[in-house]
Amino acid sequence: MKRLFALLLTVGVTLGLVIPVLATSPEVGDGLDSGTGVENVTPVIEEGSLLVQIVDDDGTAWQWQDGGNSGDRAAPYIFDGEKLRLELDVSDANGTDDLSGMQVKVALDSAAQFLCNLESTTIDPANEISKGHYSGDLPIDGGIAQGMYDIAVTVTDAQGASDYYNPTIYQDTVDILMKPTLTLEKTKSSVTFPSCKPGAQDVAASENPIGLRPQAVIGSEHVPVVFSILQLGTDMKSTSGEDAIPVGSITWSLNTEPAGATVVSAERQVVANLVKEGETIQVYYWLNAPLPQASGTYTGKIEYKITAD
Repeated sequence: MKRLFALLLTVGVTLGLVIPVLATSPEVGDGLDSGTGVENVTPVIEEGSLLVQIVDDDGTAWQWQDGGNSGDRAAPYIFDGEKLRLELDVSDANGTDDLSGMQVKVALDSAAQFLCNLESTTIDPANEISKGHYSGDLPIDGGIAQGMYDIAVTVTDAQGASDYYNPTIYQDTVDILMKPTLTLEKTKSSVTFPSCKPGAQDVAASENPIGLRPQAVIGSEHVPVVFSILQLGTDMKSTSGEDAIPVGSITWSLNTEPAGATVVSAERQVVANLVKEGETIQVYYWLNAPLPQASGTYTGKIEYKITAD
């Protein structure tokens, strides 16, 4: 009697990466506009005008409001290849000349700083105060280490008068989490099918299910990242390499029964999405042994990948 023994090895693929933000108070200066004798009024950052977003590598902008808005990330974390974007409004009673010469600087502690550009200006006719809208991006790459950072925003006009802003952007803090370490823990190192006859259907893996638990950590702190888990499989080859069981002979499901199970693909496929950090997803596997099929031991591979949503 021909019998098959299939061993499907698993390999976990991990990603990496998230940021945090606070401000110190610079000195606010006043003076006279050079050569005019006109008092130089301190510029003012408009309260409530600051917008902080994360722009992912697809150009999609995310923002967060206590983690409660649909589509928003649960926490302000940033990965390699994304950008930190800030927008804010600055008022200046000295007019548009001061606005066009304004330096709007954003600093992440001592790790990085960048300047915002003047995008547009308006004038309030009631009090003749000019207002400028500024924006700027900080690309996140390997030059900024993993960790939590404080953010400081300062505006300084050409005569040296300045204002500062300490934004409240997440649960009354200004923390942005940068580049957490992402890992995928697996409860088993392999998926093993028992010996079976050629043509046998829905042969359950010997130790169903395999548990997959994604994690995001900065140092020792777990952060609330939401994940997608993906997989792809390979054909299972015999010990001699002359025979194979196609990858499509393997099916999987998040349910305990094979009815309605999905065929394992050689192309990457989604196993589960919106998986919370630390949540374990149980995946069940079955084998549909081909007929005819040479007897022997067959091995293949499943590769897992996690992405942060």
